[in-house]
Amino acid sequence: MLIALDYDDTFTRDVSFWCQVVALGQLRGHRFVCVTARSSPPDSDREPHIPMPIICAGNEWKNSAALRAGFPVDVWIDDMPGLIMGTQRLSFDEDPTPEQLSRMSALLLGRSVNDKVLREVWDYVKGHA
Repeated sequence: MLIALDYDDTFTRDVSFWCQVVALGQLRGHRFVCVTARSSPPDSDREPHIPMPIICAGNEWKNSAALRAGFPVDVWIDDMPGLIMGTQRLSFDEDPTPEQLSRMSALLLGRSVNDKVLREVWDYVKGHA
């Protein structure tokens, strides 16, 4: 089984735990790949090292990026599953459209909130993507 593990706020939330999960899975014959929405890999000098190949999806859906890189993922572990596949991808290179704000609200909060809060969330995510 090929398992994709997200980096930000999934792997980084409990690095020791996920390293143990990966090690146990590998002992049982499973393969792992990190698929991140980042456009470049984590800086191993400043950020936790993830013990597997890393695919950076950037402005592409994670599933598409994984397939393009030759990794047909069987199981996804991700705190934002809406970024795995679909028809619209959040772009952090410009201000969000009203549709992106609504989608982000649904993904992150599960309910509608005012534009001021959504823009604060957008700026936070943009700074950490």
